[in-house]
Amino acid sequence: MFEGIAIRGGQSNFDRNIDIGSFAEALLFYQNVHIILDRSNISSLVIGIGIDNLRLLLDGEFCSASFMRDNSGVHTQQITGTGLSDHGFVSFELGSSDGKKKGLSNREHIIDSLLRAKNTEIPRGKIERLSERITVRSSKDLSIDSIGPLQSARTDLDDTDYLRTTVAKLLSLWVPEYELRPQDFIKVRSRGERFLIDTNLDFDRLNSFYHQRVPPSHSSITPALLVERVLSTRFDMAFALKYGTDIIVSELSSELMQLRIKGLLERRISSASNLARFEDMIIPNTKSIREAINSGDLVFSDFLKLLEEAQKFKQWLKNVPPDVDLVDTYYKEISKKQWVDRLPTRVSRFSLFTLGGLGLDALGLGGLGTATGVMLSTADAFLVDRMLGGWKPNQFVEGSLMKALSRKESE
Repeated sequence: MFEGIAIRGGQSNFDRNIDIGSFAEALLFYQNVHIILDRSNISSLVIGIGIDNLRLLLDGEFCSASFMRDNSGVHTQQITGTGLSDHGFVSFELGSSDGKKKGLSNREHIIDSLLRAKNTEIPRGKIERLSERITVRSSKDLSIDSIGPLQSARTDLDDTDYLRTTVAKLLSLWVPEYELRPQDFIKVRSRGERFLIDTNLDFDRLNSFYHQRVPPSHSSITPALLVERVLSTRFDMAFALKYGTDIIVSELSSELMQLRIKGLLERRISSASNLARFEDMIIPNTKSIREAINSGDLVFSDFLKLLEEAQKFKQWLKNVPPDVDLVDTYYKEISKKQWVDRLPTRVSRFSLFTLGGLGLDALGLGGLGTATGVMLSTADAFLVDRMLGGWKPNQFVEGSLMKALSRKESE
């Protein structure tokens, strides 16, 4: 644990902007921090910490960064003369913001994303220099044996139980006032390479609750939005597997990843439900560095001074078993700096994956077989074999941490 972490989003269950405070805390905990940027989050990160500070972090190898040049989502279109809509998972690239150029080079994708950003005037020269420090990738780089997140997510939709469980989890966090009835359903029917979504959910009622938290200008709950989270979960898993690291995710993303990972393991071995589990490691007295940064009480340049001093203490966390006392001691060491010690405390939560201490060889498994008779795709089999072989998709979970502590204490 604490060897490396990938950051794709932050603590919000409603958007994927990188949480600046969470990014700072990951820099304190982890030996290697990798930021996964795209057009939806790069500007908020640059504005949040400052382009000079980001360049300093990259130049000093405190972190690394990659930029996804393509966007992925759900494309919805009307079926002529039917009143129905069909959907498809798609990947696409944007042209230049001035509309003069469709095909952009890798660096141009980064530059254009920041030039499009609102409420900022960053000199183009600084943007160009920053782009030299960021690796550019596409969703194809996440493929295993030509199977990428889009194809895997499409297969996931055919698992009706998983889809309903995922939707139930989404609604419990987005609109807890809405209770699913036993007769409520959502399922997918294939239509060539696209699909139809059949459901009896009351979207008018769902959105009457949802829009009390999220403005209609941001989003509304639709069938397409629900299945988009299946796609997003696959990308979270693909990034964690690509970099072989922990991943920092929202409470929602963490729970959706756990649902899918457990489901895949149960397809592979009948005893997985007993062996595989995620257990919360609760650190009750961590300093509220994230909150101080996000509120503006702590400027990021002051945090960078702490980060330099914390480098020697980070070695404590390398190649050691996860342990509450160890992390607590680490926090006490970095908190000796006066301004950190004055910060209030809060709760941090890590969701740690365990598989009963058994590796692939101990289980006597090989090939793509499964005890339940359900074949896994090559990509899923590779993911499962990595977990059985020792890789742990741990998560640094942001979200309702006090709720997690209360649940732990009640057990």
